[in-house]
Amino acid sequence: MAAVERKQLDLAPLRDAKLPVIFVLGGPGCGKGTQCEKIVKQYGFTHLSSGDLLRDEVSSGSERGKALNAIMEKGDLVPLEVVLDLLAEAMLKRVSTSKGFLIDGYPREQAQGVQFEQNILPCTKVFILRSPRRGDGTASPAPCQDLWARG
Repeated sequence: MAAVERKQLDLAPLRDAKLPVIFVLGGPGCGKGTQCEKIVKQYGFTHLSSGDLLRDEVSSGSERGKALNAIMEKGDLVPLEVVLDLLAEAMLKRVSTSKGFLIDGYPREQAQGVQFEQNILPCTKVFILRSPRRGDGTASPAPCQDLWARG
């Protein structure tokens, strides 16, 4: 696996801001993007998609982007620490203008959510979108610790 550049980040501005963090989870086509758009417009949150952040980094042509591209072309998973770095960097860039963060497509499993909370910030809520039919998504807010406890 290609080595991926990691940066040392000062997360103090992010932690000091005490902004809400909401994980937005659900399958493809359930309306995550649509619901996030509405929350951004109504409440001034920042929508961050882990997939978009990865694609943007690859498109940037940076050394890290090249290493990520090599990993993804092989079909391997990007290391969790790198995804956390990308999320933290994006949050730090927007901390002064945002009223909160919507994290779309992350975490994919419980351990990732716990790692996010340990490394970056506590999650405030989790919206789980379920849709038996495309376009019929509904949000179910739940406190993060309840979800982690349930596994």
